[in-house]
Amino acid sequence: KMKKNIFISAALACVAFSSCQQENLGGNGAELDGFRVHTEDMTKAVLDGVKVVFENEDAIDIYADAAETPSVYSYNKANDLFVATGTEVEGEEYTAVETGLQEKAANEEYELAGFLAEYQAYMRDWVRFLITARKEPHILSRFESFRAIDLDEYSDQTRADMTAYFHHRLDEKLSGFENKDEFISRLTESGENVFTYAECICDNIIEDIDLGKVKELTLYPIPKGIQSLFANTLDRKFNSTGATYTLRDYEDFWQEPLGMIIASETPLPISTLKQLMGWRNNQLRKFRSALSTLLTESDGCLQAFHRSFGEWLDKEGTPYYSSTEDGASALAELCFEQYETDMESLDEYMLLNLTKLLRKTKMKKEYERVTGDKDFIERIFDTEEKYYDKNLLYKAMTYCDELIAIFKDYTTEDVYGAYSLVRSYSRKGDILKTICHYDEAMRYFETCLELCGKIVEKYPENPDCLLRYSLSFDKVAGIYEERNRLDEALTLY
Repeated sequence: KMKKNIFISAALACVAFSSCQQENLGGNGAELDGFRVHTEDMTKAVLDGVKVVFENEDAIDIYADAAETPSVYSYNKANDLFVATGTEVEGEEYTAVETGLQEKAANEEYELAGFLAEYQAYMRDWVRFLITARKEPHILSRFESFRAIDLDEYSDQTRADMTAYFHHRLDEKLSGFENKDEFISRLTESGENVFTYAECICDNIIEDIDLGKVKELTLYPIPKGIQSLFANTLDRKFNSTGATYTLRDYEDFWQEPLGMIIASETPLPISTLKQLMGWRNNQLRKFRSALSTLLTESDGCLQAFHRSFGEWLDKEGTPYYSSTEDGASALAELCFEQYETDMESLDEYMLLNLTKLLRKTKMKKEYERVTGDKDFIERIFDTEEKYYDKNLLYKAMTYCDELIAIFKDYTTEDVYGAYSLVRSYSRKGDILKTICHYDEAMRYFETCLELCGKIVEKYPENPDCLLRYSLSFDKVAGIYEERNRLDEALTLY
């Protein structure tokens, strides 16, 4: 496990490598086999260059798994970090970090894409980044000044990589079959240069071989393209000769919870899914076993193994259509039902996402009921404070952001709402100050100061109001002091 000073929340993959290797990116990726990771050197290079220091190794929440084998074959699933290891090449030591990250709408200013675009120019000159991403404007627009490599122009190399991947995954399993090379050529052709296809169909083939379902490779059906593969993978369980279940079973048992997983903005905790659906362990096992190649588990949470699977499910006309909109509505309704039944039973996922889901699905009456419940709101504050005290700043900030979203339109007529907003702004400013984002911290502290001033005007004799007003002056002054603007700091103090 690696958890050290890396601030990540971005579906972009990143490779950092030494300048002496940057000219050797051609071919089928075999050059990556010699990379060696030096986490401390890499961390120091980045931190020295951008002057951002995360004091505690758990300050940023990143889930990481170390791969024991060298290589380009450490293919990653979202939210996992795989580290390629190897030996020295020609006396040089190489640094490579290969990450699979998922873009989040929340905390957008802290995503890895923004971090690299803003600070890359300030890093040590031997640090290089290779960033791979979909052709989506919100990612690509950040890197317009960077040299672009369009992988569509390297189809021959991609085909070679896919063929190598198929051999790596399947050679041992196919050793007793004839026409193995021809079979792998058919797989490569049908995959249309999409590695998501390669990963998924390899899982299916290995499962079929283990179950004794493959007799002759020439007769094995190979779907053409990723969308046909998704349909084929589900047909194997719900709509084929010998399938364990039927399409009706899918609609009755799998469709809604699958839609909930796809609709969730963050990976859905397995315990939350089980609680919301009212499942026992056997029912959860049944759900997961039928979708084992299409869902991935990371840190006790479930998500689609690739974003394209969720997009395919959300298209009307798809035989296994599972609407993201319906999934969000189901999540909102079930979380609210849990709240109504027993507010104390809400886990952290529900606590953070209930109000988000009610806003998203426009359940206005339920939203007003929940946001007017001070006990519920204080539970959010308590959870945020717990993570802040543990120096898990990114997690704390997610709760701050939701509290700000809840109270941003409150006025001084509602003292509790107004001060809830002050508390949230103040804590977010504290977090930003801790990670040296002084300009942003100042904006939040100044907003607190302005809001507290309005409250004091309305309640000039209230000691709590005066205390919070005083603390707001103190926080703004603290930023001036950090920047050595001592006269301005002294005035505020």
